[in-house]
Amino acid sequence: MKMQEQSQETPRMTPISRRHAAQSCRHSVQSHRDQKPGMRRRRGAAAAEFAVVAPIFLLMVFGIVEIGRGLMVQQLLTNASRVGARRAVMLSASNSDVIS
Repeated sequence: MKMQEQSQETPRMTPISRRHAAQSCRHSVQSHRDQKPGMRRRRGAAAAEFAVVAPIFLLMVFGIVEIGRGLMVQQLLTNASRVGARRAVMLSASNSDVIS
């Protein structure tokens, strides 16, 4: 009977394994407050800074895209007018050749 009782007991821990188990428990139980003082304020400050900077950044990005589109349209219109003028100055050109 003693053999069965001993085999059901938990294994004995050495001092090194006890220390390791205690450290791993401490790390898993630590809350955000215990890590560093003022950590919550820093996270809140980062969120506030992002809320201020993100709209400005997005406006700049979309502004650059819209300026690029505007320049593309200007180039297309300039090229179309050149092609129309080229066709209009030909001796055998008619109105339908220039318009289409």
